[in-house]
Parts: sequence; C-alpha cells; structure tokens
Amino acid sequence: MANEDRLQALRLKFVARAREQAVRAAELRGELAARGMLAAEPLRELNRLCHSLHGAAGTFGFVAISDAADEAEDLTDRMEGSADTAPGATPGTTLAAKLDEALGRMLALIAALA
Repeated sequence: MANEDRLQALRLKFVARAREQAVRAAELRGELAARGMLAAEPLRELNRLCHSLHGAAGTFGFVAISDAADEAEDLTDRMEGSADTAPGATPGTTLAAKLDEALGRMLALIAALA
C-alpha cells in the first residue's frame, strides 16, 4: 500500500472516530447542562475528548475542528474550580456560554465531514 493510500485510510479512520467523539461530546454537553456546567467528571471527560480531537484533527489537516477543540479544551481547563458560571453572571460572557459556542462549532464542523 502506498503512503498516500495509508494516509487516506488513517484520515477515514479519523473521520469515523471524530463522529463517535462528537456523539459523546454532545452527550457530555447535555449532561453538563442538566447537572451544572461545573460537574467534575463530565467536565474532565469532555476535556480529554477535546484534547484528543484537537491533536488528531490538526494532524490530519482539519484546522477548524482542531481550533474549536483547542478552544473547548482551554475553556474546560479554566472551568475546573471556577465560579464564573454562578447565577447572576451575564449570559454570553461566562465560560460556560463560551464553551457551549465552541462545542457547537466543533460539532457542526464534524457533522459536515465527508
């Protein structure tokens, strides 16, 4: 198998895995909405998932997915132990709202993969 064929096979494997990870990210997004945006375990799992997507997407040239995953990873890092999502915080300026935006962008980009 030629190198280009191997790379294409790996890229297709990435796309399939990214779709699976997108499903899990959406589940975690819902879990955080239901349990509170600072729920420790779903936040940690979402951080790991975004970290993985950030690296893999960049490796295979999906820069926009990599950037969105990087932003979501950074936000989950910042949210651990944060009080920024407290009641009374201005909507649209909280870390939780920014995370929701980044995840929405990341999930839409993954859904659009061919």
